[in-house]
Amino acid sequence: DWNGQLQTVRLNRLVNMLGAADEAWLNFLEHYHDDEIQEQGFRATADQLMNWIEQLKDIVKGETWEVHIVQCALGDIKNRLQSLNQSE
Repeated sequence: DWNGQLQTVRLNRLVNMLGAADEAWLNFLEHYHDDEIQEQGFRATADQLMNWIEQLKDIVKGETWEVHIVQCALGDIKNRLQSLNQSE
């Protein structure tokens, strides 16, 4: 379910971090919180974001190439979160 501005900001932040170093991701996840995800620690935040990303993959709309690009970006975000979550 897409909830508008808050969801857009969250997704935009994650996409913008795709090229960032692990240290930047860890810092983001340790300090990230909003109305839906309260400060609850790195692993809990990463787990919730991974679940949210997986849900988004099913509702992507647009032209075939747009859907493919967005799904690839979502997959990259999820893989990065999984990798960080396992190493932490």
